[in-house]
Amino acid sequence: MCIMYGRTYGFGATIARLFAFVGPLLPLDANFAVGNFIRDVPRSGLVRIAGDETPYRPYLYAADFAIWLWMILLQGKAAYPYNVGSPQEFNIADLARTVIDALASATEIEIATCPLPGTPPLRYVPSTTRAADELGLRPVIATAEGIRRTAQWHRTNDPARPPRSPAG
Repeated sequence: MCIMYGRTYGFGATIARLFAFVGPLLPLDANFAVGNFIRDVPRSGLVRIAGDETPYRPYLYAADFAIWLWMILLQGKAAYPYNVGSPQEFNIADLARTVIDALASATEIEIATCPLPGTPPLRYVPSTTRAADELGLRPVIATAEGIRRTAQWHRTNDPARPPRSPAG
């Protein structure tokens, strides 16, 4: 519809296909595994994975996400889709371990179910080759660093915490 609207009104619509992200303002109490893990590591000492550990996803840091969107908007080809996401994939158990390591914790992982034998894991991982080759886009912030930055942002911007005094 965007492409048709652009053709009707004389502009080229660019297309960004979005995948998983981590960064400031990511809810820590919604349906986002990485946010829930960042919440659970310091709070409970246990990360619970509700399903099995097999789904794969990438996690691109929010600042990279913003840069990619600007580049696609300004330099992307009209009517040509670009995948926005990290080429590095994590299964859910590896993501939990990455959060635990990034936050320097001794948290344990509990996985609710075992994978069904013979069932291939679900993969929601984009090919970012087009964005890399045509626009020079690559992640700058590694996933572990993005997790650390997200956790720090929530520690300093949590509305439930009283504001800090200027002295400390």
